[in-house]
Amino acid sequence: MCHTWVTEEAETAHRRPSGESIGQVTVSIGVTEFIPGESFEALFERCDGALYEAKQAGRNCTKSA
Repeated sequence: MCHTWVTEEAETAHRRPSGESIGQVTVSIGVTEFIPGESFEALFERCDGALYEAKQAGRNCTKSA
């Protein structure tokens, strides 16, 4: 699922305080929740997998695992 707020934030993030454009900015985000007792490596792998899915889904997407 691509979230609208990600797109909105990326739209405003491409400007410097002076208003000058710095070019196109896109964001792909992978998120997950820590499961008590799991290793850091397992947490990282799930989050990394979600990030990969977000990148494959297109620009300005957030995926959770």
